[in-house]
Amino acid sequence: MFWVGEEYGFGIQKASNFVLFFMFDCQSKGINDTIKLPPITGKLLDAKCYFAHGHCWFMTHTKEGSGEFYKAFIIDRKGNLVHQVANQVGDQNGCLKTIRGCCAAGAHLFMPTDDGVLRLDTNWGISTFKGTESVVSVESAIFTSKAGLTIVNPKQIWELTIK
Repeated sequence: MFWVGEEYGFGIQKASNFVLFFMFDCQSKGINDTIKLPPITGKLLDAKCYFAHGHCWFMTHTKEGSGEFYKAFIIDRKGNLVHQVANQVGDQNGCLKTIRGCCAAGAHLFMPTDDGVLRLDTNWGISTFKGTESVVSVESAIFTSKAGLTIVNPKQIWELTIK
């Protein structure tokens, strides 16, 4: 599977316990298949990748033994691992609440949670936008817009601006 951003892409090839990570530039030929990330352990249930200028956020949802885990890897454009974090699904103290519906912009990843919009930074600073818990849930999708963030829910669309 692979994902493509505006300037480059990221992908994985998984066969049993073997995993190959790769990146490619959208404007040139060839791939970089020397990406060194920790192996994906357990059964891969879902994976997503979000791109921002200069880096991507590769996120997985795995089943390992009797537990399920969310993992996030921040990778720079050259394929270097910048940061990683993991927590068990449902962990109230964990910063990863989902891997779906997120949006990357600049040095940030915006994540929908039941507590509001969560902002993760590439240096793993974490903040929640107070007052957004009434318009966003873990099932929302977040997109960037000219005005700020657009929150898409099954029956509503919200435009959020920071003032």
